[in-house]
Amino acid sequence: MKKMMLCGLLTLAAACGNSSGNTDPREQLKVAFVESLYKAINYDSSKVRYRVDEVIYYEDTKYYDCQFKLTMFRKGFTDTTGSVWAYVSKDFKEVKRTF
Repeated sequence: MKKMMLCGLLTLAAACGNSSGNTDPREQLKVAFVESLYKAINYDSSKVRYRVDEVIYYEDTKYYDCQFKLTMFRKGFTDTTGSVWAYVSKDFKEVKRTF
């Protein structure tokens, strides 16, 4: 009985730990988008800082069609919030903003 219980517990633990098929790309999309924003200002965070608050996305065949809700902090100015739309490649290396 103990062996069966232990075997069942190990099977359950292994099944819960394996989530490779259900990965949510939101965090990777946030990182890719913020990286592209900082790249545009030559990585000078003394001018402006960004925080992505929410990502809404649609997964297409070659890219993610995304809406990013973000907050922009500019030194000496008031904070600004807004939405930006962009296409992000499946490998998260290319970000193309749309307006």
